[in-house]
Amino acid sequence: MKKRLACLAVVVVLSLIVYRLTLAPTVIAGDSGELITAAVHQGVPHPPGYPLFCVVGKLFTLLPFGNEAFRLNLMSAVAMTASAVIVFFIVLLLGQPLTAATAASLIFAFSGSIWSQASVAEVYALYVLSASLVLLVSLHWVQRRSPRSFLLLGYVFGLALVAHLGSLMLVPGLFMMAVAGRGSEDVRRPGRGGQVAALLLVVLAISAYLYPLFASLHDPPLDWGDPETPSRLLAFVSGRAHRSAAVGLLAGGALMRRLTHLLLALWNDLSLAVPLAAIGLWSLVKSRQWWLVRAFAIFILFDLVYALWLNVVPLEATPFLLITTLLLVVLAGIGIGTLFSYSRRGGSRIRPALVSVIVVFIPIYSLLANWARADRSQDYVAYDFGRGVLETLEDRAVLFVEGDNISFPLYYLAMVEGERADVTICEREGVVDGAFYASIPRDARGEDRDRVRAAVETGFIDTTDVPVYYVTDGVYRHLAERGYGLLPWGLVYRVIRPTEQVEISQLPRLPGLRNLGDEDAVHDFMSRDLLVTYHLRRGAQLRSAPRIPKGWEARRRERLGDEQRGYGSPRCWLGARGSALLRRSDRQVESSPCRLLLQPRPGAAPAARSRCRGRAARAGTQPRSLVDRRAVQSRFCLRLAGGSCAGTRALCVGHCSFSR
Repeated sequence: MKKRLACLAVVVVLSLIVYRLTLAPTVIAGDSGELITAAVHQGVPHPPGYPLFCVVGKLFTLLPFGNEAFRLNLMSAVAMTASAVIVFFIVLLLGQPLTAATAASLIFAFSGSIWSQASVAEVYALYVLSASLVLLVSLHWVQRRSPRSFLLLGYVFGLALVAHLGSLMLVPGLFMMAVAGRGSEDVRRPGRGGQVAALLLVVLAISAYLYPLFASLHDPPLDWGDPETPSRLLAFVSGRAHRSAAVGLLAGGALMRRLTHLLLALWNDLSLAVPLAAIGLWSLVKSRQWWLVRAFAIFILFDLVYALWLNVVPLEATPFLLITTLLLVVLAGIGIGTLFSYSRRGGSRIRPALVSVIVVFIPIYSLLANWARADRSQDYVAYDFGRGVLETLEDRAVLFVEGDNISFPLYYLAMVEGERADVTICEREGVVDGAFYASIPRDARGEDRDRVRAAVETGFIDTTDVPVYYVTDGVYRHLAERGYGLLPWGLVYRVIRPTEQVEISQLPRLPGLRNLGDEDAVHDFMSRDLLVTYHLRRGAQLRSAPRIPKGWEARRRERLGDEQRGYGSPRCWLGARGSALLRRSDRQVESSPCRLLLQPRPGAAPAARSRCRGRAARAGTQPRSLVDRRAVQSRFCLRLAGGSCAGTRALCVGHCSFSR
């Protein structure tokens, strides 16, 4: 018992220390700002509402130290540490020694995808915790066939669904475990009363999805979708509005590319632990534990189904195969136990000392290999970017925002930290606070919605004299039709009224970011996207000024374009760091003199793509697809100047080599 407690203490202490050293100090890019705001104010985040995160997160906001973002980041670290503890008990439950359980727990804690979610406020830490608890309780029930374990399994599975709807992918594997068991002679299935009781416990747990309805009734600052009626609640929890964007029937080359990237990411996460997992699988096959082999195979299969077809968001933006990582680590623990057992046999060629070295080396290797990727201790990109946006705005300004990566940090700063209470933030999709866009029909989509939304916004600008800003220049056409201009203004774009005159001296200085001098240390995909956006905003403002005001940073600047027939005179000025960051976004583009390339909008119709190619030919350039798909998905190729291509202003600057 003392040895078990000592090993458990090693897992807990090492995990917490490492997670604390790499913990994000504040809000980060991605969904973090929105989730923190929802937890603090008991509001409603994006579908399906994540009730478990909001309720548990509210408890962590009561801690007496750190800011609210730090406390929620700490919640993820604690949840992942608890998951590592559960892995420890799972390996022990499968009959492996303490050393194997300890090593497997540390490999799990320091694997890339797991560790990356332990440093930030996200829903995946609680998802992994609940899923690992489901696996532990289900294994305990299969081995002991205790009615209490079966009832507990029902409730824990319900909690897993409340943590993340991806837990539905556990159902086929759980069914296989329930049917197979340890062998037909041991099967004692629960009676009808036990099954009904377990089902009621599942329903009791998932009744937490009523949380969005009750939270919305008190009109919190963050109220996504306003799910105050049963019909809107059902549409919200089921993610009806998101399914069309998330679900995709990939096939052919796209399917193989996504599968390859998933498997490569899994290998990078675990690397040396994969051979140990293979040994563990061989041990299960040799001992004829087919029920466990089948169950693990089905768990992994449906985890892949979820990543390949049911949630086709960019792989860089969302962690996938977390359940597969958990199962492979458990198999690695079985593999370590197998090596120890084999080394102690007489005449074995493997000595126990060698196995001990392997057990110590692999967790240390995982720790060192994944530290840079998981370290968010100096990640201030989203926080500084959001503060820079708010500091740029004039008094009583109205800011129209869109795009989660920019909007969510602003929600946190305005609604949680109370920055710029005089500024009104309007979310252009109308799903966070729909009062401003109440005249837009809920079923409006595409161009119809854009047209009505533009009419609402321009009507507001017509009737007010307050400063109005946008975070993107994509609304230029609608504003130009009413005689308004759109001027780069720091990190945003300011609406210029027809009678308004703006002097160069009025342009604000671009705010600094703490991570600007160390972009190479920023490994997170979403944070790097904000850094690129910062440099391009800087370029857009410099391009709009006839001269460079005294006092601006004197960095080497490159002129990206000259006269392009049909596109006016697009110019963009970037610093050396911005150009290097853009260059890294598409590493396989060969060095060449600076030139502009036209890129069709991703997902554009064939006719629109054809028009884009024609315009590219007339402009003397050749369209090409990005080698690195991340550049498309994260808007590295942003719209800076001139022309209409595939329905959007799409002159790309992300391909210039800046080698001169």
